[in-house]
Amino acid sequence: MELHGESGRLFQVYIWQPLKFTDYFGTEIPKARLRDPGKGWQYEGKWMADTHQNYGDKKGWVYAISDVFWGEPGSVDNEMRADHRFRRRCIKRTRKAVNFMNQNFETYQNSLGDTKWEYAVGKNKPFHYQEMIEDCIRRRRFVMEMERKNDIPREQEHQMYLAARLYEVHEVTSTWQLRCYFLWAKDLLPVVKNSARAFVRVTFLTKSKETVIVDNSLNPVWNETLIFDKVLIPGGKRQISWNPPTIFVECRGERKDYSEISLGSFEVAPVVICVATDSRAKPDWHTLTFQEGMTRGAMLACFELFFEDASTKDSLPLQPMKKRVSNRFEIPGELRPQFETYAVQILCWGLRNLKKYEFLSIRKPFLELIIGDSEAQTDPIPNLIKDPNFETPLITFAQVSLPSNLEFSPPLVINLYDIRAFKRRPLVGVCHITNFNKYTRVVSKKIASKPEYTSLGGSFQRAIAYSWYEQECSCPTGINGPRHKDVSTPTDWAQFDNIVDKEDQALLSTPYIPSLRKEGMPKIDWWSKYYASSGHFEKAPGFEDSGMEYLSIFNDELECVNGYNGFEDFLDTFIFMKSSKHKFTRMFEHTFSAVKGNFDDPEEKEKTGELKGKVFITKITEKEGDAVLLDPPGVEFVGTVKCLLRVYVVEAKGLVSMRKNGMCDPYIIVRCGKQKVSLKNNYRADTLDPIFGERVEMDVTIPLEKDLIITVMDRRKLVADDEIGSTHIDLENRLLSKWRATVGLSRQYTIQGELLWRDQQTPLAVLKSYCKKMRVPAPSILEKNDDVGIQMLGIQIWHSQVKKEMEEDDKAVTSLRQGAGKEDSIAEDKEAKEKVVCASRPLITLC
Repeated sequence: MELHGESGRLFQVYIWQPLKFTDYFGTEIPKARLRDPGKGWQYEGKWMADTHQNYGDKKGWVYAISDVFWGEPGSVDNEMRADHRFRRRCIKRTRKAVNFMNQNFETYQNSLGDTKWEYAVGKNKPFHYQEMIEDCIRRRRFVMEMERKNDIPREQEHQMYLAARLYEVHEVTSTWQLRCYFLWAKDLLPVVKNSARAFVRVTFLTKSKETVIVDNSLNPVWNETLIFDKVLIPGGKRQISWNPPTIFVECRGERKDYSEISLGSFEVAPVVICVATDSRAKPDWHTLTFQEGMTRGAMLACFELFFEDASTKDSLPLQPMKKRVSNRFEIPGELRPQFETYAVQILCWGLRNLKKYEFLSIRKPFLELIIGDSEAQTDPIPNLIKDPNFETPLITFAQVSLPSNLEFSPPLVINLYDIRAFKRRPLVGVCHITNFNKYTRVVSKKIASKPEYTSLGGSFQRAIAYSWYEQECSCPTGINGPRHKDVSTPTDWAQFDNIVDKEDQALLSTPYIPSLRKEGMPKIDWWSKYYASSGHFEKAPGFEDSGMEYLSIFNDELECVNGYNGFEDFLDTFIFMKSSKHKFTRMFEHTFSAVKGNFDDPEEKEKTGELKGKVFITKITEKEGDAVLLDPPGVEFVGTVKCLLRVYVVEAKGLVSMRKNGMCDPYIIVRCGKQKVSLKNNYRADTLDPIFGERVEMDVTIPLEKDLIITVMDRRKLVADDEIGSTHIDLENRLLSKWRATVGLSRQYTIQGELLWRDQQTPLAVLKSYCKKMRVPAPSILEKNDDVGIQMLGIQIWHSQVKKEMEEDDKAVTSLRQGAGKEDSIAEDKEAKEKVVCASRPLITLC
């Protein structure tokens, strides 16, 4: 027996006073009813709070401002607040029938009448509760409870008693409705070549349902809601809200012979909703897992479990709209991601490191790009061997509908094809780009308001495709503000060019002095500079007093310091993976093992090539109407470029030997493209910290020979040499980066002495090429009294000011040295050292 105890609060003393006992809808129950169980019944135990039916605080109380605890959703709170004046909870007490009328089977059967039947269409057909016109068979099942006697003789206590039927009797069972919302999936395991006929199967307790099958897609879109109605779950609202049953979700693929293949599965707990004020579920990505913890792909879905009884049935959300397919429902609008219009642009600069496909080299590749419902193709590369870049690299999707939260967006799919004989176009590799937030561009209002920056559509040639630089300020250090469009004319550069010519003529007319060393001074060379910069001043006598600048020595790769981000500001590297169909090898009778390379482990995936490119995603607002694109700066190097490559190998530290004695004889091998230089004869004997001091020089053609590989080998006599380790450098990224990562720039322009200016261009020539590339207006050279300066973008920088700042920095460094000692001053020196860089890479040190 159940009833509700209601109490009110007196605000003067802030204590709760009992008011009355009611049913669910507030009808008062006399107190005498609490003591009278009714005719033919007797109470067992005491009145206690019902923890199953109460959906309130820990003690089961729910709170309200008025004494109305039903009706509009949101009128009841689960926690007490200061303005609450009433509270109530459900209490219960067990009663037992004294004269049970149903002990006789015939009497009980006659009392049922023509009810409690199950119906079926025919023999061996599933039964259902609601009678239909086509039903031909009905049945009714009777169950009798059996209870073991208490006064059993001791010698018979351990005897087994066979019962006709064993079943569970739950204290309380509640009715629920489960709704599963499936939006789409990404990067599924292909059933056939680059395709999957995918559907979803959901198993919840004793019920199971499936979605429709989506053909020919590795990123299927279902947009479907599965509804499990009238699900009986043992337990009350509170217990199920704490520990809801688990949902098992399988993504299945269907072959042409209608057999099924597992495309992954996952388990998830639904969001329990007992009252209208509970939070709704939100879509989230669920990773698909396989045997042995392997993963491949993900599914965007969410799950809600609604409490469904007579009191809350009307407050359930309306059923979603039906789809054209019978008995199928769409995703409700409140759970579907909001879509906005974006402009998606992909710069397909070129293809690199393409491997053979079906034992044949790639000859005329092209790309297919798919995002959402939009598709596009690039023109094929005519001759991959001579020039691996695309002639028309920019692909623009003018208007693409994507979710406002780009994390929910389907991936950008790039398929790599090759044109072969007999009109064959095999799929060589697939690349999925999912991290859209990395490529989102926000155009400033100042730039968007200028008409010369508004341009959408059309294919830019490679020579003007440099718009993929970062859209923030790309100016030299010390200059702030938005980047300007290059409105410079040849006349604007005339004054600057005259100054550069005068500087070159003065440099040619100046006699060269090979050494500035005076008598008695020690000889200073590059090694002196290196040892002094690393803190070993005892190996560099006289350098500290020479006034020369120091090197910046990093303990990591140059690509990983100073925010260079791998020098990928202009081009990113996208990896193509081989798209192999779903294959399984039989291991046991009912278990299968997937073929290596099908899953997300990067070590197992088979790479087929690389794409050098960039992706930009721009939101289109209603005011703009079109995407706003900045006019691209010019590209300094277009097509194949011949370069002179010099590799300086200084030293290696902490090498690991595979010999028993722990020592090794290391030497260097330098590879770039098909070129290889081995310094085996110049090995260093019995050392783990060798000092090489080697320089390797070769002529390379970028991007045909873009990967520089430096390997440290251990020279052996009787067996093959061991490879200790290697490091890779992408020369193309360094050549095209806005950071000018080709030759280090020092802060001093030295034209005399031992350590000269290392670059092939003068500082002003370097500045001019940078301004041209970044579309910055021509700088102005300023002269005032005995001082000179430069003005760029309205900002003036004077020589006297720079000199003063350098002197202050030197004084600060000197004071730090005096306070901490020379050996402890390395960290402080880095602030004042030059931009000529020595970068420590794994295994070796380069500069």
